Amino acid sequence: MVSGVLEARNVCFGYDDAEQLVIRNVTFRVQTGELLLVMGASGAGKSTLVLALNGLIPHALQGSYDGEVRVAGRNTREATVGELAMHVGMVFQDPEAQLVAFTVEDEVAFGLENLCLERAEMEQRITRALREVGLADQRQKAEK
Repeated sequence: MVSGVLEARNVCFGYDDAEQLVIRNVTFRVQTGELLLVMGASGAGKSTLVLALNGLIPHALQGSYDGEVRVAGRNTREATVGELAMHVGMVFQDPEAQLVAFTVEDEVAFGLENLCLERAEMEQRITRALREVGLADQRQKAEK
């Protein structure tokens, strides 16, 4: 398989209690700087695909799983979910239900704190991330 940032090859998955596969023969490669849009009808397998990309399938969710997923060159079957979380994240359908902090800065810092980074490194990453998404001026804004 040619190396990309995110790769899926012939990925198939069916939940243990399902009669048929939720995703079947999904293959794609995303290189640095590319974006991937996953869209489809309700129940089409979008969330299931993302669970395979971030390693929760097969590490936390069991079922009929075949194919190969690589994140930053690492096979998701071999890497831990924690290792994969350095490269892949997931926002659920209701992102407001996922907010954990009072300010924008604290929300961004939350994930970095879980990585046990030094405060100086966290500050640099927070500044860079907010600048990249155009929210640097909202850093201290609080949720109402």
